[in-house]
Amino acid sequence: MTIASLLLALSGLALLALAMNRHRDQMLGKGAAVSMEALALARPVGGLLLALALAACVAAHGWSMGMLWWLGVLTAGTAPVALLLTYRARMLPALMIAGPLAALIATLLL
Repeated sequence: MTIASLLLALSGLALLALAMNRHRDQMLGKGAAVSMEALALARPVGGLLLALALAACVAAHGWSMGMLWWLGVLTAGTAPVALLLTYRARMLPALMIAGPLAALIATLLL
């Protein structure tokens, strides 16, 4: 469950970065044609993925330790997103798609 929660947090944080104009230009290129409806969904879906990461941590460790694990997962997930935004921002859209799928596979296999 910890791997799944980390993957969900990575995807959620990347979606929250996509909701910002500055990071969207980094990730998709300046002037990329993205519909406003899709951008309006980026923030709530990112929050939902973070909530699912919390649920995975709580399911695996209980409420008290699950919250602590979730904070650790958020901390561990922020570093790769920040580094990718700095050096390889074009990789983040693939991460946003692959993260939840890999989390589902990790949940089913582990």
